[in-house]
Amino acid sequence: MNILYLHGYGSSGQSSTVEYLKKSLPDYYHIEAPDIPVDPAEALPFLKHLCEEEHFSVIIGTSMGGMYAHQLPADFVRICVNPALHLSEITDVMKVGTFDFFQPRKDGQTQYTITEEIIQHYREMEAHQFDQWKADAPENVLCIGLFGTRDTTVNCRDEFARYYPNVQTFDGEHRMNQKVVKNVVLPIIRKHLATYKKDDILLFMTSEPQAHVCEMFGGEAVEKEDVEREPYYGFVKSVISASKGIYLMQTIKPMEGFVCIAEKTDIIRVVDKNELPEAERERKSTEWLEAPNVYVPAQNTSLSGLSEEERCIALAKEALVHLFPEIPTTEFELRDNWFSKAGFISTHNHFDEYWETIKNSKREKKLGLLKNEILKDIQTARFKEYYTVNVGTPIENGTAYFIVAVSKEFDEACVLLDLTERSNFFRSLGPEFNDVEDEVDHYRNRLMSVINKQDNETN
Repeated sequence: MNILYLHGYGSSGQSSTVEYLKKSLPDYYHIEAPDIPVDPAEALPFLKHLCEEEHFSVIIGTSMGGMYAHQLPADFVRICVNPALHLSEITDVMKVGTFDFFQPRKDGQTQYTITEEIIQHYREMEAHQFDQWKADAPENVLCIGLFGTRDTTVNCRDEFARYYPNVQTFDGEHRMNQKVVKNVVLPIIRKHLATYKKDDILLFMTSEPQAHVCEMFGGEAVEKEDVEREPYYGFVKSVISASKGIYLMQTIKPMEGFVCIAEKTDIIRVVDKNELPEAERERKSTEWLEAPNVYVPAQNTSLSGLSEEERCIALAKEALVHLFPEIPTTEFELRDNWFSKAGFISTHNHFDEYWETIKNSKREKKLGLLKNEILKDIQTARFKEYYTVNVGTPIENGTAYFIVAVSKEFDEACVLLDLTERSNFFRSLGPEFNDVEDEVDHYRNRLMSVINKQDNETN
């Protein structure tokens, strides 16, 4: 999980706050703390580009950093600590001259210069900082303002509260010290980055079951966005992505047994099993929708320091030792990713060699549109991705092969010994994996049909 920390005015990404955050959070939290350009005309575009390049689960900004944080993409959790929304008006701080940074920057710079032009750039940005804000945007609640009761440097609480409903106060001054980080900021991070595990029962919002029923009885495709969302109880079948908060769910009620996707923003709360009658809380899962032979390692520390291929093979070996110690193995090889977006794209692009056959034909445009649509669907599909490890085992006349699917987050491995287990594993990846698989098959069939028709016309 990635966290972006934005320092205050005159500071740098090398502050003691960053070091304290790193020590206080587990190793799988990556803290990115850039040195923010002094000129806001450079700083804001720089930070927006950084957010486009990397997915940050949380953005923390203090003082000047808080002023920048609330202007960054709304789908991130943004924690603004004493945001200085009008830095240009603090004349004893924002003035022309050359000053020392509180800490040296990564490039070795120890001083910065403020000109009248830079001050004017601050005034212009401050005047337009809420231009992208939308009154009815549900993401406004993800922008959290924290204000120290003894802050005598800035006082922007009332203005911030006019735009964002999530405003809190804490006992503290303007600068964010370790006490504030420990008692105020860290609990918010842990709350918003809470992850759920397999078999947890959740109350969540979805429209997918209703859309499916409409299609069954109406006979026409229904977009789930056009159907009103309703609360459902369900259990987590698998964690698609802990870092992004995406889960494969199976509903319990009001409609039982429907498999769908829930994102973190869809989840209302964890449900205590005692809230449901025993008949309902008993986990009912269709066997052919379950991934077979799943191994979950106790921890991933033994895989640190290894390359991607080495980690895959190490976890595959570990899974076999625990699940099938009686099976002898002779070789392990990381193969094409059958169970990943990269694998789908590779398969999809493999058909390009046939395009020369239909180039400049009247059918090329329609197939081209279909191809681009499928590529877009592949990239946006939500399913748990796996690497494919081919495993050899000796038999009387040579070597037989089977597959171990290793999750890309290295939190589980599935041993697939035969075609039935492989088919069940495919189904267990959920509806969006199956939809993409069907689309790729449809595209291949359409392409081959066009080529055959063109050959017949030529002959």
